[in-house]
Amino acid sequence: MNKEMVQSLGINIQKVFMFVFMIGAGMASLGGMLLGPYSGVIYADMGMEFAILAFIVVVIGGMGSFTGSVMAAILVGLSGSFMAYYVPDLALAANMLLMAVVLIFRPQGLFGAKG
Repeated sequence: MNKEMVQSLGINIQKVFMFVFMIGAGMASLGGMLLGPYSGVIYADMGMEFAILAFIVVVIGGMGSFTGSVMAAILVGLSGSFMAYYVPDLALAANMLLMAVVLIFRPQGLFGAKG
């Protein structure tokens, strides 16, 4: 939360940022390696549908809110599954509409802080 204070305690911030970036890149590459055999075809934007759903979850839940992300993930999963059962072509559209409704009434997200 406070880079200057942590740096004054003797922790090298640049090394911490580099380590966190390396861990994130490694996890992303591991996810790509595991998704390749599952989908059967490997192409450049093969995880884009998951990235769109993750973006919708973060926007609905509120930036920086873990509780909001969990609740939004449940809400998006249920609404997408419900729509995929009845009208499969509109499953992603229902999640986009849900995101638009949340943004109209609560621009900071369900559990996001104002400002």
